[in-house]
Amino acid sequence: MYQSSTYSYVNIKFIPLIIGLLFIVISIWIMFDPTIEITVNGVKRNAALGDSFFPLLLGLLCILFHLAIGHKIIKLRISNNELEFMANGKKYVKKWSEVSDLKKYWLIAPPLYSIKFKNEKKTYYFTTSYFCIVTPIKVFDLSEMGNFIKKKKSEILMHKD
Repeated sequence: MYQSSTYSYVNIKFIPLIIGLLFIVISIWIMFDPTIEITVNGVKRNAALGDSFFPLLLGLLCILFHLAIGHKIIKLRISNNELEFMANGKKYVKKWSEVSDLKKYWLIAPPLYSIKFKNEKKTYYFTTSYFCIVTPIKVFDLSEMGNFIKKKKSEILMHKD
């Protein structure tokens, strides 16, 4: 049985939230601390209210991203016959034959996969582990779970109607 790495699961799930909160704190700090100096084109000046807009916007985007897909990120356990995961406090056990779509995102490390089941509209996201090679154009998943998923995906595609 293969399982998503806890470390990569927590990172993918909560890093956008942490980064978003950090940007918002920086933005609030810039707004209310008159001693902050900013260098623009070699000229030093005091930070203005408008200088806090960009970090605030980035922070809000990160938090919105977390709210949009954070609850869809799961920790998956897979075996030859079934997939096990927890979502919304419920434990689900699905068969490989129920998988309608399984794909890997190319540019996200640790390798991020999306999985969709038949008769369900919801898409879930999961990671394998950090055992990967990251290049500018693709992330290669070298983990045992990644190799197993590749093998199972080819089997599923061969037996699809």
